Amino acid sequence: MNFPSLFRMTGSEPCTGQDVFFPDDYQKAADVVTAKALCASCPSLQVCRSWALDHPTFATHGIWGGFTPQERKMHRRLFRAGDDHCSTTAA
Repeated sequence: MNFPSLFRMTGSEPCTGQDVFFPDDYQKAADVVTAKALCASCPSLQVCRSWALDHPTFATHGIWGGFTPQERKMHRRLFRAGDDHCSTTAA
């Protein structure tokens, strides 16, 4: 995965060079589950997730911080509505 240089990666992220984070079909559960499992073990999970939620124009496609594009939209909508529970801790 090529991140825009807006945040630093540690070099140990499991997403590096993995196409599974950009599935053609988000309804294909196996691809999404695999990507989310890799995200769950990532040392940059919270930074990646926060970045993707804060920069929707850069993160329009792909699994970022364990969220699909649809999940990111939902979390942004909840945040705008004032739901404090939509923080970056849910996976």
